[in-house]
Amino acid sequence: MDKEKIDNKKTNNEEQQLEKDQEKKSNQTPDIPQRELQKMLKQLQEQYNLDSEKVKVVQIKRRKVTVKEIILSVVFGYLLDLFLTMALNGYLAFADYDFLSIILFSLIFTTIETVLKQFFIKYIFRLVLMSFGMITIPLTIISFVIAVLVTPGLTILHTGRMILFFIIFMIIRLAIRMFIMRKNILKQRGNKND
Repeated sequence: MDKEKIDNKKTNNEEQQLEKDQEKKSNQTPDIPQRELQKMLKQLQEQYNLDSEKVKVVQIKRRKVTVKEIILSVVFGYLLDLFLTMALNGYLAFADYDFLSIILFSLIFTTIETVLKQFFIKYIFRLVLMSFGMITIPLTIISFVIAVLVTPGLTILHTGRMILFFIIFMIIRLAIRMFIMRKNILKQRGNKND
């Protein structure tokens, strides 16, 4: 009996050590341990009468982002946000500003948004994945509001136009970023096939 307990403890310790090693080796956020995942799969198979062959588990591995890629992304974000802010404000005239205050507004907005998103991606990546990135929309809204309130020399003339500006700004920025992301994905697929 004592030997069985010792064997069970060894097995449990080995399983726990394997789980810890797998988490360290993979560049993922710590996720559901393998044992719990197997238990959940068995429950789902029993509950919905599923074949084990039809059930597949997908693991998402995040690749390491280089410093060069981070810098390029941030600089591109600053320039894109500045360009869109100036263009849309010239068209909609939601705020009275001087050139320096609109640059400052764009810098504050992009910096706050980037810091908040990176924090969420680094520490709450699982939530970002589970929400399909929708959790970042409130972060963008918060960043925009803070930037409007903090920027000196920026006077809001029309609240309705400001809201319209924000909606159009988000749609255009999302479309441009999706286009670039799609281009990068296609480029990576092309490199894999070579």
